[in-house]
Amino acid sequence: MTLNVEVGAPSLVVLSLAAVARYECRLAGAWLRTYVVSALIALYLNAFLLVANGFATLMAPNARQPDHPGIALPITQFALFAAFAAVTPFALKRFHRKRGRWWRSTLQPRLPEHVKRPG
Repeated sequence: MTLNVEVGAPSLVVLSLAAVARYECRLAGAWLRTYVVSALIALYLNAFLLVANGFATLMAPNARQPDHPGIALPITQFALFAAFAAVTPFALKRFHRKRGRWWRSTLQPRLPEHVKRPG
């Protein structure tokens, strides 16, 4: 199995958990935190693959280091992880649901003010 499959499969599992929290549970209660954390984990895993594939692409033409990216790849991956670890608490604090029935208001069409709603 390649690195893309090994990291992509858990990313899909975590992303499906975020979809359940968002659409089935409508971000109620603890599902809001579950949504934020799982979405950030899925984004981190995709960014991890982007960096790993970028290093593989950039280092492949270099004849001196055919399969060895050196110390630059682990340092870059650690910096990426540190950035996501620093952003997660802020995302948990800032992301919140609006009060009321926000999902119902998005389903109803907007009528002009001079037209009365039936019922």
